[in-house]
Amino acid sequence: MTEKSLAATAAKPAPLGLRERNKLDKRERILATASRLFAEKGYSAVTTSSIAKEAHVGNGTLFRYARTKADLLVAVMNELMLGGIRNGIAHAHDTGDPVTSILTLLQPLSDEGLNFPENIIAYEKEALFGDKTHQDLVTTRIADVEQAILQILKITKTHPREATASQEDLARAIYATIYMDLIKASVGHDDVATLPARIPETIRRLIRAFCEG
Repeated sequence: MTEKSLAATAAKPAPLGLRERNKLDKRERILATASRLFAEKGYSAVTTSSIAKEAHVGNGTLFRYARTKADLLVAVMNELMLGGIRNGIAHAHDTGDPVTSILTLLQPLSDEGLNFPENIIAYEKEALFGDKTHQDLVTTRIADVEQAILQILKITKTHPREATASQEDLARAIYATIYMDLIKASVGHDDVATLPARIPETIRRLIRAFCEG
């Protein structure tokens, strides 16, 4: 066997055994079921027992993968946001349009805010008041979203006109403003139904304010 073949063999991951595959399958079923039920019924209406039943696992099995319902919510929301990040960046490469790319990135958050605002409220509570693990997971993903907006601005060559402002400043302003729109709607201070029209216009106004003379 050549040195190149040895290196390729060493780099190839070992196949999962039956036990590991079963564990991975159960985890994926649990998270997929939790995601669907949160989207269909809202966080407060879903129980860990209902998730276990529809995922076809016992309650004890579920608790080996998630200690609490909040664990499942954080995992589900983080995965949704990660998907939005991937889609938004891909859209930026495909279209060169910063507004639609940022909207694509934020789509999972917007959908949650429109369908079940309580899901976002519960998620944000974990960022502020949850245990240290939840706080770290949520704040890391939130930071990832802001960095993804920055990456979209770079891909689409969207630069502030003022030398004193940076793409980082614009990314931070966009994310902070949209985030507050979502939160205000989630807690009833704004009409949730206006979000689909308001968020795109907010992004356009911010980009115009920063980038146009």
